[in-house]
Amino acid sequence: NMSDKSDTKKKAMIDALENSLGIVSVACKKTNISRQTHYRWCEEDAEYEKEAKGIIEATIDFVESKLFENISNNKEASIMFYLKS
Repeated sequence: NMSDKSDTKKKAMIDALENSLGIVSVACKKTNISRQTHYRWCEEDAEYEKEAKGIIEATIDFVESKLFENISNNKEASIMFYLKS
C-alpha cells in the first residue's frame, strides 16, 4: 500500500528530526528524503506538520533554557547575545 510506505517514511523523518534537534537538512540526509518532500508533506499533511513543528518548538525551548542558564552563570557572551537580540 502506497500510503503505508509514505507513513513509514514520514515516521522515519519525524524520528530523524527528533534526533537532529529539528534540523531539517540533517534529518533529510539521515533518511534520504529530500527537503522538497518534507515541505510538501508539511503542506499536505496537517498531522505531520504539527509533529515536525512541535519538534522545532521543543528545540527552541531547549536552546533558550540553555541561554538563560548561561546568563544566570554570568557567561558574558550569552548576556551580550541576549541583549543584542
